[in-house]
Amino acid sequence: MDVKEAIATAKNYLNEVYADEQVTNLGLEEVEHILAAGNWIITLGFSRPWNTPRTRAQEVLENLGAVSSLTRLQQ
Repeated sequence: MDVKEAIATAKNYLNEVYADEQVTNLGLEEVEHILAAGNWIITLGFSRPWNTPRTRAQEVLENLGAVSSLTRLQQ
């Protein structure tokens, strides 16, 4: 597998695994090739809704109960 295929495979996998989390801004951060094993280590970065600042309109709608909060719950 060449580097382009490895990156595409990693992005597709991440999109499948996080499908219900509305991932955006998916991008490549780092690539490392482990020549002896023939493996690629692919590091991807992405954003989820709670990583994005809310607009005033979103805050109002959340307070009215019209939409659910996009903040991540701490456990």
